[in-house]
Amino acid sequence: MRWMRRAVLGLLLLVLLLGPQDAVTLDPIQALASGHRFSLEGWVVANFPGKWVRRLEAVWTGSPLTAKEGRAALDRFMSAAREEENLQARLNQLAALDSQGGPGISQEATDLQARVRRLRAEQKRLRGRAEEYLESVISTVLLEQGFGWKWGPFSFLFPPVDFRFDRLPRILLVSPRQRIQLVDTVLLDPTLTIPEMEHLEDQVIQQRGMSALVEGLGGMAAYPAIVSQGTDLRTSLQTATHEWVHQYLFFHPLGLGYWRDPDTTSLNETVADMAGREMGDMAFQDLGGVVPPQGKPLPPEEGVFSFNREMRATRLHVDELLVQGKVDEAEAYMEERRRFFVEHGYYIRKLNQAYFAFYGTYADSPASVSPIAGQLRELRGRTASIGEFIRLVARFGSYQDFLRRLAAQQPSAAPGRG
Repeated sequence: MRWMRRAVLGLLLLVLLLGPQDAVTLDPIQALASGHRFSLEGWVVANFPGKWVRRLEAVWTGSPLTAKEGRAALDRFMSAAREEENLQARLNQLAALDSQGGPGISQEATDLQARVRRLRAEQKRLRGRAEEYLESVISTVLLEQGFGWKWGPFSFLFPPVDFRFDRLPRILLVSPRQRIQLVDTVLLDPTLTIPEMEHLEDQVIQQRGMSALVEGLGGMAAYPAIVSQGTDLRTSLQTATHEWVHQYLFFHPLGLGYWRDPDTTSLNETVADMAGREMGDMAFQDLGGVVPPQGKPLPPEEGVFSFNREMRATRLHVDELLVQGKVDEAEAYMEERRRFFVEHGYYIRKLNQAYFAFYGTYADSPASVSPIAGQLRELRGRTASIGEFIRLVARFGSYQDFLRRLAAQQPSAAPGRG
């Protein structure tokens, strides 16, 4: 236990040292966002000790969480989250109707808000046990995939799976207008309103002459990782596993080279995406979930709207315009296309260079023009398991290193579970 505690505390120290700094040495973009910045260090300090104190107390008292207790806490936690989501939808309806002076609306809204407060209190009470249960399920999958060590009835996994269901910070994304490249990011308060987001974006454009976008996040590989408190168990497992893969890669050449260049960043994110989905689905199945069979996707029918096809076409045309130096034309075209997506039910608030710079980091996104996703799928097809795949890719210190090894990599045994 002493060795485990030292390892975990070492990981925490690294997170704190490498996280965003609250010092006075802010770059101009950070200075613009200073009134809304999210302190990752503060979040880690506030959340890390409580989770591990609870775990150590369970070991000390000999009363660890049982699978039955954990599953009951998880089921009630998710049920309360779904109930709150439904109540919030009704509150939004009442807010729209209130301007029409409907009878009894104010009293119903007051009653619903009281129920929401009770549900949030219940979720807060159950959250720790639900997280601990899911962490144990994910850990079992990771151990099966060859991560960690086993000594008889004991097992050790590093880094230990540790995440917190919570509201995620927003993120300010900045790209030059003349090209699509993510050049700066700033974590922001999760409570930022849309008018505040748009004011900040406008400041970056007006004062720095750059493209800016404030977006939400689905997860963050702090320690504990932050996972959005949604109501979909499968997505939660995939996200928590995705963030663990980032934590694992942090101790290997690929993760250490995360910021080396845009291609290596994309390699990191796409590996975590692929592995998070695959191993997250294993955990979901272990909990009794049913994963639909993955068939080869059919090409979209002509004349039928396809988000992926239209977004990819948009990205390619924007690239063409920017290469020709037609920045104003590219921005007018992106706004025109944004309205087109909204007409088809995809409510994109802002479509600009920063949007493509962010979502293009995920090579399997339609906003990307990178070949990395296909290259990783090719390598995954040559490996016997997802665990073997991650350990192999973790050795690559750069995208160029990955390309060299991809060409030399020989097929492995037939895949098993994975």
